[in-house]
Amino acid sequence: MGDDGVAPQPRQEVPGAGAETSAGAAAGTAGPDYGPDIIAALAFCWPVLGAPTGKRLAPIMSELVPTLRRFDQLVISDDTEMALLAMSPATMDRRLAADRAKLVRGRPHTKRGRC
Repeated sequence: MGDDGVAPQPRQEVPGAGAETSAGAAAGTAGPDYGPDIIAALAFCWPVLGAPTGKRLAPIMSELVPTLRRFDQLVISDDTEMALLAMSPATMDRRLAADRAKLVRGRPHTKRGRC
């Protein structure tokens, strides 16, 4: 018995725990790998809609991508289209972060006049 008068419970072994490191466990759970063709297609679709966030971009992609392909504005394979449509909004935001940083925002670089 322990100090508090309660008998200690035997520990149960967790399946899969042991010699694996956290890096080894995380390597098996990696998501899909989006190649440069998928990212290029995403970067093409993004400004068409006015550079929205991934949360607003993801739902409309199912209509936008087939329409752009139908009018030969976006030339991609069927596999690329499926991967693009399956991409999560958070992944879209991460992949478009560099493009979003290039956008001009903030205050203009002119001073207002004095009266």
